[in-house]
Amino acid sequence: MPAYEADLERFAGYDAQVLGISVDSVPCNTAWARSLGNLSYDLLSDFHPKGEVAKAYGAYRANDGISERALFVVDKEGN
Repeated sequence: MPAYEADLERFAGYDAQVLGISVDSVPCNTAWARSLGNLSYDLLSDFHPKGEVAKAYGAYRANDGISERALFVVDKEGN
């Protein structure tokens, strides 16, 4: 994930944005970002209702009730 930090301007050049998402709470995501070197891009919390966004993006692991920690590159149309 820190490697994406170095390429944020490159993504911006394609009108894309890097986002992280997990079903963890905001304080947990804050600690996670710090542990990875204080990421500057947004880490989104999909805490409640648990995993709804992660499910929509195929990152939710229904068999054990957790989400993969994932990065998404999103264009202006939300793709």
